[in-house]
Amino acid sequence: MKKIGKGSYSIIFKLIINKKLEVGTLKTTFLSRGFYVYNGSAYGSGGLMSRIKHHVEKKKRRHWHMDYVTSSSKCKILKIIVCKKRNIERRISLEMLEEKDSFIGIPKFGATDDKVSKTHLFLIRANSEEEALKKVKKAYKEIGVKKIYTYLPSFFAIYTNRSANLLL
Repeated sequence: MKKIGKGSYSIIFKLIINKKLEVGTLKTTFLSRGFYVYNGSAYGSGGLMSRIKHHVEKKKRRHWHMDYVTSSSKCKILKIIVCKKRNIERRISLEMLEEKDSFIGIPKFGATDDKVSKTHLFLIRANSEEEALKKVKKAYKEIGVKKIYTYLPSFFAIYTNRSANLLL
């Protein structure tokens, strides 16, 4: 068995209403209801477990752009995809920018440190959770990632930041 460790992740969530957000340096951002995916990475000491747990929690200190979305009661996290390969966050975001029939990029969101892909948040053109998940998995396949893990948010919600060494 291996530790979750470090790597990249994609959070698939649903906004159940249109949402106007005041997000740090982005000022006002409008998100329409629908299915979204946010691509991130976790290479710090807490790794993926700590970072994703932070995103899953509703009550938190808002640090990243995504915190303004995930702390809302109108945001329902559906699935989390984890990839242990390095440097996937930018590659998956660039792939999603190319797949205009499946994804619409939200400019600058979650990408203040990434001037190449310009966004890490995408509206998924999907009518169901299953269709949204299928499109995200297809994007991973398109960039050559063969091994991903799919989790429910409850997997991360039950662990504290100190239990980031959970074995799978």
